[in-house]
Amino acid sequence: MSDNENAPVDVVFIAGFGRSGSTLLAQIMGQLPGTVSVGELRHLWLRGATENQLCGCGQPFRQCAFWDTVAQQGFGQSWEQLAKIAELQLRVDAIRLIPQVFFRSLRGKSYRQDAEQYCLELGRLFRGIRAASGAQTIIDSSKTPMHGRLLLETPGLRVHIIHLTRDSRAVAYSWQRKKDRPEIHWKQEAMPQYGALKSAVWWNGANVTAELLARKAATFVQFRYEDFLQAPQATLNDFMSKASLPPLEAGVLANGQINVDVQHTVAGNPGRFRTGPVVLQPDNEWLGSFRGSSRAMVDVLTFPWLWRYGYRLAGK
Repeated sequence: MSDNENAPVDVVFIAGFGRSGSTLLAQIMGQLPGTVSVGELRHLWLRGATENQLCGCGQPFRQCAFWDTVAQQGFGQSWEQLAKIAELQLRVDAIRLIPQVFFRSLRGKSYRQDAEQYCLELGRLFRGIRAASGAQTIIDSSKTPMHGRLLLETPGLRVHIIHLTRDSRAVAYSWQRKKDRPEIHWKQEAMPQYGALKSAVWWNGANVTAELLARKAATFVQFRYEDFLQAPQATLNDFMSKASLPPLEAGVLANGQINVDVQHTVAGNPGRFRTGPVVLQPDNEWLGSFRGSSRAMVDVLTFPWLWRYGYRLAGK
């Protein structure tokens, strides 16, 4: 076994709530030297190994050469054989299990055994990705803090966390939009849509629990998506410096845009299928379109955390 195989795998985990810009952030980070962005790995076992949804490269997951190499390098098995790990995941990583995930004293014997086994499988997965990609740093944009907490328990990983926030009103407005899911290649299906109440409650919950990850992370940085769009290179390089990882090369984000290569992402926003020039610009449609009782509800329910993260009730 080589020294590289023995070395810890650097993982950058993007924590937060959906529709907060994590897909774009991960795409950009995937252009960093020695780095690979693989999407929302939490969904790999069900959406990839079991359902065979499309990889970001456009191929069905189990037919993608990159992921086939990951399976062989990490497990010595095919994804069809590994689909059973989805059942194990459901026993350790689910919303109903948040207390056990975050507080070890609440774990029973069965949960402890399942969690230990699942973390071993995660370790094999990340080592397989490193071997297949040749990258030392892996970007996981799963966002859910439960998954992040289990990553922190996985042997052989050095986990750096970006807690990414976006204005709760922008997030709630985005969840009301209809978006197709191109990865469901055997039929037409739309992404779920959330009402204002559900978006507000889940935005609060995701951000509160994301902060619980700070104590055990090798690096923990919180920044706002809006600020990242204003100064993407400086924001990323500040994080990479704190994590002792290579910075973004000069010129990669020239003129507020980036040229995105094909990336082998498991799940995420449909934007992960984009390649070529991507312009970094804020989506502020919600400022003029998100009004009335729904806007007021989100304002009230999320106000403490909006204030904490530097947002104003009047807007940005």
